[in-house]
Amino acid sequence: MKVVEDLAADEFPLNPPNVETPVCRELIELADADLAELVRLPWRHGRLRLNLGPEPILQCSHERNHAGEHVAFSAESGELTLWVAWDRERTRIFSAEFCSRSSASGHLCSLPHGHLGRHAMG
Repeated sequence: MKVVEDLAADEFPLNPPNVETPVCRELIELADADLAELVRLPWRHGRLRLNLGPEPILQCSHERNHAGEHVAFSAESGELTLWVAWDRERTRIFSAEFCSRSSASGHLCSLPHGHLGRHAMG
């Protein structure tokens, strides 16, 4: 597995072999209102088919000790990708494509387009 060797300075591996994962450990348990908002979106009315999500407990996908909000993938329909961002003040749900960055080993970044910090590869 060449993931770690093929990473650039602005990338980090999600699941490096034989190393503690560098991913942020911050979790959020979504409030009932947030889950209701996710379920209310277009797939509830048959316009989109929900492929993944939503889950009530999410883990941040950024690198440990990152700056800014925590961010986690929430749900996807194939046409719509939703994320949850949170900090101590608020939680917000937003739509964004996945980051388009790919590593030399062909792995894609698993963070939303326009994210802060290093790219999460794996």
